Amino acid sequence: MFLPNIFTKAGFFKYFKNTSWLILQNGLKILAAIFIGAWIARYLGPTQFGTLNFAISFVAIFGSISSLGIQNIFIRELVKNNFDEDQIISTSFAVMFIGAFISFFLIYFSLFFFNFEKDVNLIIIFISFSIFFQVFNFIDFFFQSKVLSKYIAFTNIICLLFSTMFKVYLIIFDYPLLYFAFALSFDAFIIAIGYLIFFFRKSKFYLKNFKPIFSIALYLLKESWPLLISAIMITVYMKIDQIMIAQILNTTMLGYYAAGVTISSSFHFLPMVIAASVFPAIAQLIFDDRKLFDIRVKYLHRLMIFTAISLSLIIFSASDFLVNILFTNKYQLTSEVLKVHIFASIFVFIGVSNAKWLLANNLQLYSLINTIIGALTNILLNFIFIPKFGIIGSAWATLLSYFVADYLCLLIWPKTRESFYLISKALLFLK
Repeated sequence: MFLPNIFTKAGFFKYFKNTSWLILQNGLKILAAIFIGAWIARYLGPTQFGTLNFAISFVAIFGSISSLGIQNIFIRELVKNNFDEDQIISTSFAVMFIGAFISFFLIYFSLFFFNFEKDVNLIIIFISFSIFFQVFNFIDFFFQSKVLSKYIAFTNIICLLFSTMFKVYLIIFDYPLLYFAFALSFDAFIIAIGYLIFFFRKSKFYLKNFKPIFSIALYLLKESWPLLISAIMITVYMKIDQIMIAQILNTTMLGYYAAGVTISSSFHFLPMVIAASVFPAIAQLIFDDRKLFDIRVKYLHRLMIFTAISLSLIIFSASDFLVNILFTNKYQLTSEVLKVHIFASIFVFIGVSNAKWLLANNLQLYSLINTIIGALTNILLNFIFIPKFGIIGSAWATLLSYFVADYLCLLIWPKTRESFYLISKALLFLK
């Protein structure tokens, strides 16, 4: 059996305990995203909610540049101890802060080339300030490297409560749209403060030891550029549909679409938690017993697929009820979007487990290539489908692009076909 063997692996419970904090954190995030997000959508209405989500998507695409792709490199170097810890922390922070400035100015100057309304520009600028506070997310990666995610989870839970209360306050006292843009930057601000408090309490780093090293910065940038491209393409992949809906149709249609995506995408943390819980216990098998490794990966795929299909069918069946309860009958089109978009979760789940397989086999370059193909597919299909089928067409474009990137592309490359066959067997529940 798959699970009993997993649970007997040395060190698993350390990872499981660490992951349990992530489950709690993300579970609460789901509840907040669905219920507070729905309350905001009801309060603002489809048009203003669409405007807010357009601004979020616009900032996200440019904001993907801010970290310069060094997060995972930062974790790796902390684990390897190739550099002095204070130096790698100092340099990583400095590089990401420079990246945040680059992102902010790209957003600011790009507004001169677009014919957005003045209010939209202000909303974008307000949200953009969050980029600077997100630099402190490097502390999250620091604690990940120490397998101490409980500190990050605790911080996020406390900050989530403050964030939720602030948004409820804005709704109750009838604040305008611009304040909800400010709330997003406020979220990033209070999380940054929480991270810093735990960082200085639990790490051995002191401000007097802050000393960025230019040679280390160059090394980090050299190592991270593929991850930077990947981060940009993933963000384009996930957000370009909302940008295109706003430009081809209008922000009201985007409001209906974004409400459906809010529900659908809120469950995308589940595969990452499952993979983080299970994969560390089986990764070593790639060196010890390749056949057993493939068997275990197939079972991981099967677990992902079963979970995703079950979730998708439940949400599909309950979509009319959920949308009516959460968003009221003003968002009738949202249900139709959700019925299509939720099935993209199947390939999101597959993509996460496959990414672990690619990483274990040192084939992560193909993950980048497939993501680029998926992003380009998404853009092309949205150009075709949105004018003909509206926001339902965009939902189909998303579903098909995930299918292409996370499954079909694996058949193209000889080195990834093994993964394609493992996933196919899992999909068909074959031995």
